[in-house]
Amino acid sequence: QQVTGINFGNNADSCSTDTLLINTGYNHAVSNVYAIGSLDAYWTVVGQPTGFGGGLPRPANVISPLSGWDGPLANSRWLGAHLGAANTINGVYTFEYKFCVGDTTGARLYMQMLVDDDAVVYLNGHLIGQTPTNPSNCTPPNHCNFLLPATTISTTNAAFFVLGTNTLRVEVTNRWGVAMGLNISGYVTAQGISITRQICCDRTGDLGGFKWNDLNGDGIRQTNEPELANWPIQLSNGMTDTTDQFGYYFFTSVPPGSYTVTETH
Repeated sequence: QQVTGINFGNNADSCSTDTLLINTGYNHAVSNVYAIGSLDAYWTVVGQPTGFGGGLPRPANVISPLSGWDGPLANSRWLGAHLGAANTINGVYTFEYKFCVGDTTGARLYMQMLVDDDAVVYLNGHLIGQTPTNPSNCTPPNHCNFLLPATTISTTNAAFFVLGTNTLRVEVTNRWGVAMGLNISGYVTAQGISITRQICCDRTGDLGGFKWNDLNGDGIRQTNEPELANWPIQLSNGMTDTTDQFGYYFFTSVPPGSYTVTETH
């Protein structure tokens, strides 16, 4: 099995900042992008079409872009709902990113976005922008948006921000059953140092792993060793999950501490 998570800072004096990146595939714990194939501990998949496997919520996957995609944008990676860019199941996939604000005065969100196929963006439930749904250079069933310039989305409406935890939600629609991906580079800022660093905004973490049939018992997955779905996984604090159709399990909002992971079948 492979287990992933994030580290947490404990110095309250270092928690405030004037600008916070909201980039996809950016690891705030080390101030650098994730490696492709990693899980993004800050962007979460919270919705998906019926028939697409995987428990919800779960960390988004950092994926390798298709050869025809633009980007990735500065200090970011492309994200997907699972494993890779290829996606044959049409419908809406919802990604969320949470950040904390201590003073909404002068609050502003700015972002550039690349997406396959198109997306609508909300801040705390308020619509703040979207990409074209049928660009003039789109000939179905080909990809529609990946050759367009990045869409710029911003808001300075203080009423759209709230004190405490804010939620940026991006609803990505896969229309042509070929591929799906999301790439964002942007930031949130406010008056003074009233933005909370991600490492302090939410001190819970995500923990995930992968279950497969280790036929030769060497602890390394070979191509002939299949993933194992529907295995119950339990944390020592009582949280439970079941491996999805790809063999993955995820625990979100896990409090800081030491845990034992066990499995039964």
